[in-house]
Amino acid sequence: VKSAATTHHTSRNIMADETSKDAPMEPLAEKFSLQVHAVIETNQASHGLRHDDYKQYHSYCTRRLSRLRHAQPVRRDLVHSAAYVSGSKMKRNAYCPREQQRSSENALWVVLIGAERAWAHSCELKALMTSTSKSTLAAEHEKSRSSPGKIRQHALRRLKRAKQLATQFQELCQEACDERTILEAKAYGGWMRGNWCLEVGDWKSACNEYASAMSACRELSSLVEEDSLELRDLFTSRACNVLQPLLRYCQYEYRQAGGTIEDQEIISQETDSPQTQSSSGDIHFRGVDIPIENKNLRVLLLKLDGLLGGALESDSKFTSVLSIYDNAIGIIGADLKSIQSMKAGPAVNAKMGEMEGLLGYANYGKLKLLMKHNEDMVNDLRTESPKAHADIAHLYDVLLQEAREVCSIPGPEIEDEFILEANANVLRIRAFRCYYAGQLYTESNKPAEAAALLKQAELLTSRAAEEIAACEDMENGDKYLEELEDLVGDISGAICRAEAQAYLIRKKGGSSGPSATSRPLLLRLNDFDGGKVLADVPPAPLAIPCKPAFYDIAWRYASTFPDEEIQKHIDKYEKQQSKGLLGWFRG
Repeated sequence: VKSAATTHHTSRNIMADETSKDAPMEPLAEKFSLQVHAVIETNQASHGLRHDDYKQYHSYCTRRLSRLRHAQPVRRDLVHSAAYVSGSKMKRNAYCPREQQRSSENALWVVLIGAERAWAHSCELKALMTSTSKSTLAAEHEKSRSSPGKIRQHALRRLKRAKQLATQFQELCQEACDERTILEAKAYGGWMRGNWCLEVGDWKSACNEYASAMSACRELSSLVEEDSLELRDLFTSRACNVLQPLLRYCQYEYRQAGGTIEDQEIISQETDSPQTQSSSGDIHFRGVDIPIENKNLRVLLLKLDGLLGGALESDSKFTSVLSIYDNAIGIIGADLKSIQSMKAGPAVNAKMGEMEGLLGYANYGKLKLLMKHNEDMVNDLRTESPKAHADIAHLYDVLLQEAREVCSIPGPEIEDEFILEANANVLRIRAFRCYYAGQLYTESNKPAEAAALLKQAELLTSRAAEEIAACEDMENGDKYLEELEDLVGDISGAICRAEAQAYLIRKKGGSSGPSATSRPLLLRLNDFDGGKVLADVPPAPLAIPCKPAFYDIAWRYASTFPDEEIQKHIDKYEKQQSKGLLGWFRG
């Protein structure tokens, strides 16, 4: 009775399937979208393939396939019938008919994971053959009494099964999935068929399959949205690091077999490196065109274009422009932080370079505006209060800090014109700063210090003029050279006045000059004084801090002691000891 019921149930399923084949197909309400390569890449990296452990990945695919088949959307469509099984053994396996495979996403995953399991099993058998000896192979397959040749045939059968399932998955995706998933299925199917042709030695077909898979991966990398940079890197690295080496190897073997490149229709155009898309760029900074993709950032930069012309006319406009720069820097920093959290790859690195360029552009614009504002303040002070040397020196301190921040803006490793101009500007500001610092010492009646600072300012002025003249298209370069020429004359006059003031102080013996001292030069290297003693004759003993171990070692080499001087020292300090009732407590 049980066998009859089973036969009736089987025949009913077969009849139902034949009826469904005759009935017209209803269009799907929605297309499936599967992240084929992303899921496979994650599964392989997490289950052994990072260490070439194909056995572990094979076991994982078996467990995953069991879970998928027991899921409700797939389980209700399974058919246990020999009519759907191909092969000589005619095993009664669970099989999902083609029409039901289009009704659930899990049914598509069943086919894909089945292909992965068959491929992993084939690679496991190949690894076993290459890493073990014949005796070990016989021990491993003692139950089945398999020889290395039979193991090789078993591996080919499993790889052929993987190729069939990959092709079936590609056909199913043509009917039930969106365009991106169809491209992914095409790339996966081409790779798997290429693996089969590679194993059997069909080099021309392997080249064509690998070339087709590589073109699909490159097309996928170009179709991926900007928000999915990791997917773009996945497809790019798969095309360049996985498929292209296999394609080159098959090309070499094909040539060795007597084939020529002209016989291959697809290969000649697929071996070339992918063309880089030229970007028109929205801003130009340090010789690079950088696109602006953030809408909020684009709006802020458009506002800046309208406000920069009159930014220094009033304090309110200046403050508003600075706030816009701060908002832009905040937006760029947030985008850069989100990109830095992604996995490194060609697309992620390129995007990170673009964001760093945008950040440098915004920081440079802000620093340039601040420096221009401070330069205008310095010019106003020179005109209104020529003797306000302290205020001008303080402003040059601020300018020097901002100029050094410009030099620290990240950019290309090779020094470009931007860095040369920034360094020249730092030298110019240092020259003015030294000059006004020397003027402050002159006002404080310290001519020697003033003369030293003014001579340093003269040296920095000559260096700054050389650097600025070497820069070809430096902004305000001619103006800076004229200012440095005027500064050279001012420095010469200031040095003469400082030296004359120092001479008069020495002539009159005034106390405002450098103080005289009898210490030798070795003890006053860092002091600015008027001492004339170079060294003591004979040299005076110097107190040198030493560790106690030094005296223990020196005791072994000491032979004679100045007994008289030691006794005088003892007598001197014994007399100073206090005498009294409690004197014996004090020692």
